Amino acid sequence: MIAYWYPPENESGALRPARFCKYLPEYGYEPLVIAAANSNAHGGSQTVLRVPDPNSDHRAAAWLAGLGRGLQRLLPYNDCLEWVPHAVAAAAPRLFGGEFPVIMSTSPPVATHITALWLKRRFKVKWIADFRDPIGGNPFRTRPHGRIYDALVERSILSQADAIIVNTDATLEMLGQRYRRYRHKICVIWNGYDPDDNLVAAPIPPRDHRVIAHFGSIYGGRHPGKLVDSLQRLIQRNSIARQDIHLSLVGSIDRDKPWVSQSAFSELVQAGNLEYTDRALPREEANRRMKETDYLLLLDLNEMETGLQVPAKLFEYIRIGRPILAFTTKSSPVDRILRQSGAPHVCVYSDDPSDEIDRKVLALLSMPREPTSPSSWFEEQFDARQQTGLLAAVLDSVMRGVG
Repeated sequence: MIAYWYPPENESGALRPARFCKYLPEYGYEPLVIAAANSNAHGGSQTVLRVPDPNSDHRAAAWLAGLGRGLQRLLPYNDCLEWVPHAVAAAAPRLFGGEFPVIMSTSPPVATHITALWLKRRFKVKWIADFRDPIGGNPFRTRPHGRIYDALVERSILSQADAIIVNTDATLEMLGQRYRRYRHKICVIWNGYDPDDNLVAAPIPPRDHRVIAHFGSIYGGRHPGKLVDSLQRLIQRNSIARQDIHLSLVGSIDRDKPWVSQSAFSELVQAGNLEYTDRALPREEANRRMKETDYLLLLDLNEMETGLQVPAKLFEYIRIGRPILAFTTKSSPVDRILRQSGAPHVCVYSDDPSDEIDRKVLALLSMPREPTSPSSWFEEQFDARQQTGLLAAVLDSVMRGVG
């Protein structure tokens, strides 16, 4: 498993490969993970190799990593290419000895797929490429000079991988239309939740206000600017008492975006209606706050106003069961999941006018805050153990040389 992000690194992208690796042994597969040696995850274990290893004396990998850093400066996005030679060097001895007949890479960053492509060509092993985010058509990869680069990288992966996994049906449809020749080897395994996680609502602490909270990084077009503006309008019209509402943004914020510099943001901060950490909290602390929040905010927005992906927090929010305010597009995967999830929610769509947004925010604030249980459909569809069973079926098929 080539997974740049992996626990204990506090990144949402680390959880999907970790869930797979936790449950794969139940289906007869023993994974070895090659992951990055990042700030929260130094060293390694028998099942997780962290690279680059500071004790390694692999000079060829170090030299090639230098070339990767130089190449990275010329490319439109930071795809962590300098990491690739170190990952290849760590995987090569195991593949040379025939210990592992299948590679699975999960992105982003794209470096994981480049690593797997290198190893497949060198050792002729089977390769499964898992896309947590698409490359072409990704609403956060929008630089004009990056389109040719993205198209070349994406086509190389789709053509060489033995199986392709995406995590939403919308992405499946997009890639299937773009690469009809390879449609037969693309399948969906959604993101989900670990049934062993004890993620249930906690009692709301005594306080003189209600809290709407967002958990996770805020960047690009995925920001709460429309909600900030709506809260300011509602307070000014006395539709909401100023002392009654509090917006909490837990996670890092891209401070250079226009919504941060607008007057509504600064006025709510100064009045005590808005707080932000501007940094990621330890997962345990973030989960504690999430369980005690009155209303949960989900941001599924981007500059392209397309609905392809599902923020990982959605699955945690639904399990907690308190009302969800989701900013998304009509009929997006988020919209459709919420409709069937059993969770109380309000969806604000990207084309809603200001008065409709205000009406929906007030509708959210009128909802009971007692937690509800997810629907049986949600529990069956997004249980990580069952999803890993789907991955095991893909592994079985690839091992047999089918697809």
